[in-house]
Amino acid sequence: MNRGWDRQYGGFFYSLDPNKQPIDHGKNHWVVAETLSASAPFARRTGQAEFKE
Repeated sequence: MNRGWDRQYGGFFYSLDPNKQPIDHGKNHWVVAETLSASAPFARRTGQAEFKE
């Protein structure tokens, strides 16, 4: 959320560069699905609460 969320217009940026800056300012519906799908394994593997939220 802190890195990929567009605070000005809302939505997740499609991609970020290695410095965590947006490369593509487009907002695609599957980005949210991919983010949610990745959070569960990250939460299990790391135990970090941020992935559960």
